[in-house]
Amino acid sequence: LKKIDTPISPSTTSITTPRPVPINPNWLTATQEIIIISDSKHHEEMTREQLCVYIIIFMTAVRMRFDQTTFPTLKFRVVEIVMTTKIQEQEFIKMYEEYAEPVETLGKMYDYTRRYEQNYPDVFLVLTGRDLAVKGGGKLYSATAGFANIGGACSTFSNYAISEDRGQAYLGITFAAHELGHLYGCVHDGDGPDKFIKGHKGSKDPECAFEKGYIMSYIDGGVNRYYFSTCCLEQIRLFLSNQVPKCFDNTFQRDLMTSFPNILPARITPVSRYCQDKRNPRTSE
Repeated sequence: LKKIDTPISPSTTSITTPRPVPINPNWLTATQEIIIISDSKHHEEMTREQLCVYIIIFMTAVRMRFDQTTFPTLKFRVVEIVMTTKIQEQEFIKMYEEYAEPVETLGKMYDYTRRYEQNYPDVFLVLTGRDLAVKGGGKLYSATAGFANIGGACSTFSNYAISEDRGQAYLGITFAAHELGHLYGCVHDGDGPDKFIKGHKGSKDPECAFEKGYIMSYIDGGVNRYYFSTCCLEQIRLFLSNQVPKCFDNTFQRDLMTSFPNILPARITPVSRYCQDKRNPRTSE
């Protein structure tokens, strides 16, 4: 399984004993609006309608992972789906050979997203069909499947994530959930607290060990792969409790998650295609 990383390194672990974030029993739901940007490699061979159906199924699966959050439960509204062309992608995707470089791409997202200033979402999620590779020391390291800023949601300067997903195959659901976990305050399981988030206690509790293979690890923990650790759930609650009320305003009229009811993955992806993609790793573009 590919490593999923973030450009912000968490600080060292706290020496204090973590205390639970106070629960507000009256705060049941926090709704967040998200714009999905599908690059040309991700949506190749799909029509606009097929992509919309695919994204709704994809995000339904992602949202189910966040149904574990409580007081509040974090919900997502998909308010726009953008299909970019290769020319348009030059504005924000930084390419090196056949690879997309995620750190530099996120750095370019600020300028690209200024076009949404009049109606700005809480999160931008870029789904790419390309392999990601981090540049360092003059080399490219391709063992990365996504990048995001820890605690970047609801901001106007770092609320973006990029995640690999092979279009039509739903293979990036865990990657996307992982990156959204970062945006809502989660560090990797086993890491110490994030120094930029007030009150953050990190994920050093043995119940949140990296080796257990929850979503915020990148070890396949079997059934744990579908769940956030208790530490991450606490961090999401802390992050949401630190936000101003405006963060939870719904500024877009429509929610595409409600536009295609009662659809199943096979409507877009034949089972034979899914099994083939599951067996064979993606080759370079």
